Amino acid sequence: MAFKRVETGLDGAVEDVNQLVEAWEGDAGAGEPMKLTEIESATDYALDVRQKDASTGLIARFRDYLNNVVLGITKTALTFGLDITLGAGMTVDGVDVGSHTHTGAAGHGPQIPTGGLADDAVTAGKVKDNETLPVSVSGNAATATDADTLDGSHAADFAVATKGVTNGDSHDHAGGDGAQINHTGLSNIGTNTHAQVDTHVAATSAHGSSGAVVGQTTLNTHTALTTAHGSSGAVVGQTTLNTHKTSTDHDGRYFTETESDARFAPTAKGVTNGNSHDHVGGDGAAIGAGGLANGAVDTTARLANDIVDDTKVGNRVPALTRRQGGSATDWNTSGTNNYTPTAVRMQAGSGVVTIQDGVGTRSTDVTFPVAFSQKPLIFLTMDYAATAIENWGHGGISTTGFTVTMWRAGTTGEVTLGFHWLAIGPE
Repeated sequence: MAFKRVETGLDGAVEDVNQLVEAWEGDAGAGEPMKLTEIESATDYALDVRQKDASTGLIARFRDYLNNVVLGITKTALTFGLDITLGAGMTVDGVDVGSHTHTGAAGHGPQIPTGGLADDAVTAGKVKDNETLPVSVSGNAATATDADTLDGSHAADFAVATKGVTNGDSHDHAGGDGAQINHTGLSNIGTNTHAQVDTHVAATSAHGSSGAVVGQTTLNTHTALTTAHGSSGAVVGQTTLNTHKTSTDHDGRYFTETESDARFAPTAKGVTNGNSHDHVGGDGAAIGAGGLANGAVDTTARLANDIVDDTKVGNRVPALTRRQGGSATDWNTSGTNNYTPTAVRMQAGSGVVTIQDGVGTRSTDVTFPVAFSQKPLIFLTMDYAATAIENWGHGGISTTGFTVTMWRAGTTGEVTLGFHWLAIGPE
């Protein structure tokens, strides 16, 4: 619908007036875009609407196509139903809404007092270097403290560095760790001075003895005597003992030095369990490969873990140094990843597949002598056969075995074909 113009000189019809009314009221199907006449005035507003009601003061309301209010104007509020997007360089009350930093500078908003900050908003990294904060924090509460205190103590409570003692409470007054203490400065030292103690130590008679103090010289002389202390025989001295220890006429319960050397090994050379030690679990160290005699290793021999490196096993010993595939555990998964095998098991065998007369294909199962921990790789070869064989292969691989299948061109007669297999996989 479009507004219908009334031609000059013709009488206006009722519908001409009603179309204006319907447009203003927004009746269904009759609402029309309103284009006001362009205004060019320095003193008048292009649109000036007054709500004279003083109670609620509903001035204007704008709705979208879903009848949602996108802008409402009353005498007390301006309500937006959509996000407000400001043009580049535009501000709200002088503040750049998109990038203000609350620094107090023009366009950045006022600085925020600490009471307006969220809990834990200020971290150590946000505190200015060398800044003194006269506060004590416990939980989420901050209490003002003296700016010149540390752990509640003032600077006057601390000693200067020149009065400190090396090692603090553990100092021992030796070697600069506190000055050496004078004898007279010791507690509980008795009544004798240090000089009196030195005189007593050097005295030749003391403690009321009737003769000279027995010193080292006197003792040496006493040792050389042949009779003393009421003994009925010669005094046994060091020389006598030295002679006795090498004699053979002593008590049989005791051994001479020579006999002891022959009977006992030093503690450092002893071996747990002696002649029965087995070099397992500390009962003798694990034996290196170089310490084994030729032919010493059989299927029951015990070697230390990882004693033989796969790169040093020597000639005529096959070594599986790497494996390529797509799984670290399933050796049959295809891929280009390189893996280093750990414990490897290799098994091999031979068998036959017999196809009866009138049958074109036949399968037979192979069971490994010892099971693998994961599915191994299977390598299969077939013997020569005069009868035409179309195809052969293997499948159904598991940790305990696999299946061999053979197909021939026809079905006439019975055919027996031998095969040989090799399985390599993790133990």
